[in-house]
Amino acid sequence: GNPRIQLIFQENKGQATAFNTGYAASHGDIICFLEADDRLEPGYFEKVLTVFENNPDTTTTLCNSRHFGDAHFTEDPYPAEGDRGYQAIFITACWPGSAKASSMAYRRRVLEVVFPLPTYLIEPLKTYGDLPLIIGAALCGGRTYYIAHPFVQYRIHPKNDSKNNTPDAPLNMSLEGVFEKCLSYYREISYMPESLSHLSILELDSNPHPTSLEYLTYRKVISNDCFISLIAKRRYITTLEARYQYKTGLPPPPFIWAAKRPTYPLWLSGRYNS
Repeated sequence: GNPRIQLIFQENKGQATAFNTGYAASHGDIICFLEADDRLEPGYFEKVLTVFENNPDTTTTLCNSRHFGDAHFTEDPYPAEGDRGYQAIFITACWPGSAKASSMAYRRRVLEVVFPLPTYLIEPLKTYGDLPLIIGAALCGGRTYYIAHPFVQYRIHPKNDSKNNTPDAPLNMSLEGVFEKCLSYYREISYMPESLSHLSILELDSNPHPTSLEYLTYRKVISNDCFISLIAKRRYITTLEARYQYKTGLPPPPFIWAAKRPTYPLWLSGRYNS
């Protein structure tokens, strides 16, 4: 009976299809998504609106999250609250655990480019249905602000899709496949640059306080970029090291291949469209 709440019913076709339907029915400037088994603490919306009002360049907020149910811990992906700059590569390549649909809010001007999520991109997804949304918003110019308080509560239970359908499970497209399809799609509509190395430098420049993990992610991207010459690659690496040291006052962390966080998808080297 609350006039502010609109119920929309449709056949269960998965998470990403529900995103399309929900966005099509929305009309506000700030859009938040909440998955069925998660919760938002009081004060979340007020905080999100305050961040957007005080940061006109921010197009995406990423909120810290607290796990509850079968596990209890807080994500804390960054050392402090604040502007994280442009993070298309970092979000896409590293997929931080906190980057879930329930923990993110967007300005409409970004989602107008992302939606509707194309059918061929979302139909194969039985899990990770929020990947096309999060990756798309980041690639289409989303500048991210991190909210340190864990307003978002992420439920952990035996039936979590992301837990039961691992990336190599037969019932789910692999994470690598999702990344490749997303990147191919956004390159087709001209939102992917030819040089990921150049984008890496731009993203680190936009980040007031880059972390060592972010630096190593960009370093990995440049090392694997087969679209540029060896001379250009060395120039980008030198620039990346200098910018990181200038911003943090610290020497760049050692680049150790075995220390990478996940297995990086093929698109980082350009082989996904060869």
